[in-house]
Amino acid sequence: MDQIFVEIFKESFFASFLISFSGELYTKTIISFPENYNMTKIFVIYYIGGVLALLLNYGIGLTVAKLLITGKYLSEELKHDYGNIEFIYNRYVIWTGLFAGISIIGGAITTFGGLLRARSNIFVPMILLSKAIMVYVTLFM
Repeated sequence: MDQIFVEIFKESFFASFLISFSGELYTKTIISFPENYNMTKIFVIYYIGGVLALLLNYGIGLTVAKLLITGKYLSEELKHDYGNIEFIYNRYVIWTGLFAGISIIGGAITTFGGLLRARSNIFVPMILLSKAIMVYVTLFM
């Protein structure tokens, strides 16, 4: 039975990582079998796997952004334009973090959030909230 929890963690992690696929469908199929699973334990494991993957995506985006800005990859004009795009993202589009829990687009949203250096004090709580809502809907609805 513990192997099932490992599988749920792996599915949750990979469903939320850069390559998204239907981890929710897989998990829903596993828990639909007539065995007595501890749903709280499944919720926590599924949530932790998904959040770790989304935060890893965000970190990858932040690392690439740092390399772009501090390196010699962009001209001064492009660095200025990049700064303007970051400003617009942080001002108006940062709320897309509320959709980070959706497996199909969550990886891209968090990676671009990191790439555009979204403010972590707003973006990370939105990631945590959206993933919690998605896991709850997947497991209990």
